[in-house]
Amino acid sequence: MSGINNAVLSELLTDIAVVEAVHYREPINPQKVHFAAQLIDNSGIVEQLEEWEREDRAGKQPGGRPGMVSIRAALILLLLLARENSPMLVSKMEELLSSRLPRNARLQQHLILAGSPRARYHQLWRTLQRVRNLLDPYPMPRRNLLTEAQWIEVKDARNPDDAEKKQLRLNWFANQLLETTAQTVPAQYRKWSGNIVVDATLVASPAKGRSPEWGHMSSDPDAAWYVREGDHRDRSVGRNQKRSVKRVWGYEAEILLQFRNKEGEKEFPALAIGVAFHKPGVKPAEEAIIALSSIRDRGHPAGYLVGDRLYAPGSKADVYQLPARRLGYDLVMDYKKTMLGAQGGSHEGMIQVEGSYYSPSMPQSLRDATIHYRTDKSIDKKTWRERINARTAYLFRPKEKPNTDGSVPMMCPAVGPGATLDCPIKNLLLTRKTPSSRVPMRMPVFEHPAPEDQGKACTNKSSVTVPMNYGAKYHQSIQFGTKAWRKVYTHARNRIEGFNAYVKHEPSFALASRGRRMVRGYTAQYIVTAFLLAAANLRIIEDFLLSKRDPETTLVPSDTIAGTTAMLGLLEAVANPPGIWPPDNPR
Repeated sequence: MSGINNAVLSELLTDIAVVEAVHYREPINPQKVHFAAQLIDNSGIVEQLEEWEREDRAGKQPGGRPGMVSIRAALILLLLLARENSPMLVSKMEELLSSRLPRNARLQQHLILAGSPRARYHQLWRTLQRVRNLLDPYPMPRRNLLTEAQWIEVKDARNPDDAEKKQLRLNWFANQLLETTAQTVPAQYRKWSGNIVVDATLVASPAKGRSPEWGHMSSDPDAAWYVREGDHRDRSVGRNQKRSVKRVWGYEAEILLQFRNKEGEKEFPALAIGVAFHKPGVKPAEEAIIALSSIRDRGHPAGYLVGDRLYAPGSKADVYQLPARRLGYDLVMDYKKTMLGAQGGSHEGMIQVEGSYYSPSMPQSLRDATIHYRTDKSIDKKTWRERINARTAYLFRPKEKPNTDGSVPMMCPAVGPGATLDCPIKNLLLTRKTPSSRVPMRMPVFEHPAPEDQGKACTNKSSVTVPMNYGAKYHQSIQFGTKAWRKVYTHARNRIEGFNAYVKHEPSFALASRGRRMVRGYTAQYIVTAFLLAAANLRIIEDFLLSKRDPETTLVPSDTIAGTTAMLGLLEAVANPPGIWPPDNPR
């Protein structure tokens, strides 16, 4: 791994420029080439791919001539294309190599230029096929169209064990690429506390969708129909069935985005820090957990985890909510109209209402506050918020940190120096004194007689233990509807919606454009998507550092600042290269 000395840095400060509108035949700045090469070298991806290649070739004789184009060179060219408005095609990689890279940059980075353009094209193609073969869980024959019978034969011939191994590798490849971009952020701006917002975005396939009754399959048969409602799965059948919603043939990328810490804490660039890839609507929660596991395995902290209702509470608890909490995340969620009010029954007398645990004495008007606001519209927003705030007095609070099994001792709101209720049951249990002689009256005594089934929540003197699986489908870490909840949930959802729009429609990335991804197959689409997300991360870092620039002390021209700041961040990556989390142990 090569470093950057001060002499090189001084050249970078004056030579790098960011070009907004790229003409395909415009020469590439040598420092951009150097940056891309450093990032690929720092990632450890090339070494890992070569290790996997040796592993797969163990006991076999090497076949064919050695490639003229290295894996490293191919990845550098892909990253250069991803950072500009160019299609991610082999022909564009060859164009870069032959006519757009300065000779000195090619020599310095060992990007060999040999043979005719056609020969170089085929060499690049074969190198990318080497990478694909190492990572592809769903190999496909090279013929364009398959009949249904042929497609069944192809699927049956796939080895499940090999597919699982290659999927682990592919997930590692994509997430390690994002991790490397995150490591280019200067150390003083790596103050992220682990907050994540997750969402799926459509990655349309360049192939046309087909159904078996057409007589042949799509040329990208591992994709599926995406519909713009529900969980995005297409449940319609039959060629002539009426289509009531728009459908798109493609995949979904699960994007896990960083978002801010508490207000007032130091800012940082919010980056895509994890990714997974799958058919539309097929196991999105499981895929999100895979990406979360990757983030934790790379040593990042766990904070709040926010997603739309599809993930939580829409998923089964043992699929998403419980695995996320075991990874250390605190869930923050919203609820469908059918999930409002009391949820999950009673545990030892305490009740769960919209994700939090309350005293059974909480009045019905407070339990049903959100139902009255959202469903039957019988109260206005101001009244709803007043009732949400009034719930706090009835809220059970943690007595200490969770146990090793995830269970949490919870204190009754009528117990302890911070008591918010004056409860006759607790008064008798603890002191045998009247309510007024124990604590000042801050909140009303029970409005109703003590519940018949009091449970340990009422009869224990101090606390009751809540197991992790109790109410896990709806459990969240911030009291629903409060100002604190709104700040976290609303901000996170706005961030991910904005990021998705940015990567899909910003010309430099254009993830929504099929023209940038004219490649077939799940693996090829996943790899290209990862490179485009990495390029988006780098642009976000550049823009963030540009916003932190002091114009009175910065002497470089303004049109070079964005590129310069990215290279300043690269110094940190050289000094502190990211670790390679174990691809064979993804939790």
